[in-house]
Amino acid sequence: VQSIIFVHLLHFIVIALHLGQLSVILIPPYNPHTSLYYSIYDWHGKNSYDTCPK
Repeated sequence: VQSIIFVHLLHFIVIALHLGQLSVILIPPYNPHTSLYYSIYDWHGKNSYDTCPK
């Protein structure tokens, strides 16, 4: 029973990460949380440095 819960938890984390990627479009660049999302974006090979202020 515990393993089933763990799989659901793992799946939820994956979905949360993908939602984080999508929220890059929705959250303004000045929001401090976007740096995490931009780093996830870059990890997936997306070129986000053009839109991310230095």
